[in-house]
Amino acid sequence: MTRLAPDVSSWLDAVELDHPCWTDYRDALTRLDGELFPGPARLNARLDGRARSSGSHLIRFVPSSALAQVDYETHIYQTGEVSTRENNWHDLFNALCWYKWPQLKGAMNRRHYLSMTGHAQAGRSSDRDVLTLFDECGAVLVSPSHSALNAVITHQWDRVFNGDAVQWNARFRIFITGHAMLEKFLQPYKAMTANMLLVKVSEKDFGMPRARQLAALDARLGHAVKHSGLLTQTRELSPLPLPGIPGWWQDSPQDNDFYRDRSVFRPAGKNAVGGQIIPLEL
Repeated sequence: MTRLAPDVSSWLDAVELDHPCWTDYRDALTRLDGELFPGPARLNARLDGRARSSGSHLIRFVPSSALAQVDYETHIYQTGEVSTRENNWHDLFNALCWYKWPQLKGAMNRRHYLSMTGHAQAGRSSDRDVLTLFDECGAVLVSPSHSALNAVITHQWDRVFNGDAVQWNARFRIFITGHAMLEKFLQPYKAMTANMLLVKVSEKDFGMPRARQLAALDARLGHAVKHSGLLTQTRELSPLPLPGIPGWWQDSPQDNDFYRDRSVFRPAGKNAVGGQIIPLEL
């Protein structure tokens, strides 16, 4: 994807704020609005500074030029300082994800740190690869229906996407956690695919207000990543082509021909093994 350069006079104009992908980030983006693209100082001043690393340090965004010689994950754990490039969309969205998912992000950072410092598997372990994949391009799909979530695992796209946005929202709630996934929405394309954690909840918890539900997911998933071995294998994640969600693709009709595109809505492989459903009480 071609990187969309920030325009110092209208950087927020590059974000199509009405698109559903920004639902959980719209408030933070508008809070950061200003003439110049938001750098570390504005991120620290205008985002709620409650996020902490699992090393108990307050998360602060620091210009990458000041942290050129440090290891990224280790430095976050030990100091709370997140290396942040100036005028960089990717790092801006990373900061927004720290703001919205502090416990999940902190738990993933802790796992990276333990792996690198010899308290866990030495070297670049496979679980670090999964953590990175989810941190970059992850999302959480919540539903009270086991069969609806299983349809995602088995790539029954006609069942997953069938109907309008009202029907989709009655069965699913999606929360984007990956900052690279957010960046892709600056210039969306039809094959954009997120790596999903599938979460089964009760009908009562599914009906929880969205902000409360996100906070509960952050706490429960962060605890699971830290203590229960969540995100150790790629088979835990299920691919979901996000433009298939009703209302999420606006460049052409989401009709039968749209969903027949097998380069995007691929059938499950014959021997494919992947995806699991995580039961959670929120």
